[in-house]
Amino acid sequence: MIRNSLLLALCATAITYLSLTLVFSSYGNLEHKRHNEYALQLRMNVSELERKNTQLLRRIEDLRTLSDVVVMEGRGIGLYRPNEGVIRVVGYPNPGCVNETASPGRMVRPITEGRNHYPWIRAVALSVGLLVVAVRMALGRNSSRRVRRGSGTPSQFGPQSSPMVKERPLQPQKVS
Repeated sequence: MIRNSLLLALCATAITYLSLTLVFSSYGNLEHKRHNEYALQLRMNVSELERKNTQLLRRIEDLRTLSDVVVMEGRGIGLYRPNEGVIRVVGYPNPGCVNETASPGRMVRPITEGRNHYPWIRAVALSVGLLVVAVRMALGRNSSRRVRRGSGTPSQFGPQSSPMVKERPLQPQKVS
């Protein structure tokens, strides 16, 4: 009886532990989802950096080949040709001053370590095991009381069929 209770409790503890580990551990379902989201973020980051790279390569090629682009870039940093005048309009943005920089540090963040759920998993699994033992012991105690109450009482067998009284077979009687 106690051995069966302990075996059942051990099985319940193991199943609970394995089930919770499957979901909450560092290699479980939640961590898998978190790593997939991080991988998606990295793929989006790579595509953004590739887009910025093609823009910068195009800009470098324009600076090498087109003199007008070089002049506009120079005006953006305050270089003007001789005899050129500058008219500044308040509230109008400077078209040569473009602040587009690719900041991979802003886009890429290292994945952080997940929360450690192992103490909680162990505690819940152990609690389930102890609960199973307690329930089995309570049920076992109630069933043993029922068996003891009914085991030797004549009321169980009826007044005529007591185990102490032997039954005689009925003899046919003659009717006159």
